[in-house]
Amino acid sequence: MKGKNKINVIIYVIILLFSLGNLVFAEDSTEEQVKQGNSYYENGKYDLAEKYWKMAADKGNIDALYALGILYEDADKLDLAEKYYKLAADKGDADAQYNLGVLYDDQKKYDLAEAYYKKAAAQGDADAQYNLGVLYDDQKKYDLAEAYYKKAAAQGDVDAQYNLGCLYDTQKNFTEAEKYYKLAADQGDKGAQYNLGCLYDTQKKFALAEQFYRLAANQGDIDAQYNIGILYKNQKKFVLAEKYWKMAADQGDLEAQNNLGILYEEQKKYDLAEIYYKKAADGGLKDAQYNLGLFYSDRGKKDLSKKYSELAENNK
Repeated sequence: MKGKNKINVIIYVIILLFSLGNLVFAEDSTEEQVKQGNSYYENGKYDLAEKYWKMAADKGNIDALYALGILYEDADKLDLAEKYYKLAADKGDADAQYNLGVLYDDQKKYDLAEAYYKKAAAQGDADAQYNLGVLYDDQKKYDLAEAYYKKAAAQGDVDAQYNLGCLYDTQKNFTEAEKYYKLAADQGDKGAQYNLGCLYDTQKKFALAEQFYRLAANQGDIDAQYNIGILYKNQKKFVLAEKYWKMAADQGDLEAQNNLGILYEEQKKYDLAEIYYKKAADGGLKDAQYNLGLFYSDRGKKDLSKKYSELAENNK
């Protein structure tokens, strides 16, 4: 299953914290210390940021405790990061609870990760809800995975929507799979678009399959490019089949290269047929080696025919 880019999440929280730090606070010494620490951090003066955040943290300021957790995690001082995240988390800070969950998750301390993700999830943190879903999915606790994916999906989390679609797809609950794939696809998730294409293709809803394959293919999804090529070939739309197979072939898809070889040979474009057969054959595709052997045999190139025929025969 997909996992969150946890670094990006943490960076986002830092930005959020610093934007808050630039607000005008009441004349309270701890808030001023946090603000001063934020200013030093933004200017790359991390020792001074640490000094001022510690002053505020020693008085129990949650923002300072959380900021120190980030500072120490960025410096790879994970024991200290854990200490300060935990102090903030135990005071109810959802971001600290989430980041502590991530820290434990990365350390494979899954029981602790679960505990802190649950605290943040209970406060409505969509990332924590999603990561809990992944945790339970990996543990094959599918009912719990489903429950937490649904919470995050309801908040618009595209990865949760996609993973929920995958979960239902695996369970052959295609109505629910379609629903959640479509939610993710409408947010531009190419994996969901591709999977919807496959779903509709299997159901022989070819117009819908084409629509979603194309969306994914135009985002560079190699499998969607290959599959839409097959769809167009079956519809005898050879120009479009060629277009999408070439996109996949240019990304190194051996099957697409072989199919282009077949297409060009049928169109008597023999130079192009040879080029694409050879790409796939030299990439190790048995069918392409066999096809290239026949191709050379038809042209009286016995040595080359023998070479590729033997490669195909020995390709297990």
